[in-house]
Amino acid sequence: MAAKVVVIEDDKDILDILKYVLDDAGYEVITAKDSSMLAYIDQLNPDIILIDEWLGADKGSYCCKTLKSTIALRHIPVVLMSAATNIENIAQSCGADAYIRKPFDIDHVTFIVGSLLGKVTNISA
Repeated sequence: MAAKVVVIEDDKDILDILKYVLDDAGYEVITAKDSSMLAYIDQLNPDIILIDEWLGADKGSYCCKTLKSTIALRHIPVVLMSAATNIENIAQSCGADAYIRKPFDIDHVTFIVGSLLGKVTNISA
C-alpha cells in the first residue's frame, strides 16, 4: 500500500506540481488549498504532511504546532514549505520535521519525503 501524503498549499500551480511529482513517485496524494483539511486529518491518517507557511489567513507553522501538540497526531512528520529567508528557524520553532525552501527542486522534495518515510527514492543529481 502506498504511503499517504497530504499537501496543503494555496498556490494551485505549486499544488499541481507537487501532486504530479509525488503521484509519480508512487505515493497516494491528497491535496488541499487551505488548512480546513486539518479538522479531519485524523480520519485521513496520512503518513506525512507537507504544508505551506503562508496559507492566507493561517500560517503553516501554527498548524504544525497544533499537530505536534496533539498526542494522536504528533507522530506524523510535517514538512514546512516557504520562500521565507528564515524558513529553517520557523520550521525549528514550530516542531516541523523538515522544511523545503521555495522555489524547490523536485528531486529534493522526493528525497525529503522519502527520507522521512524511510523510503528514500533514487534521485538524479
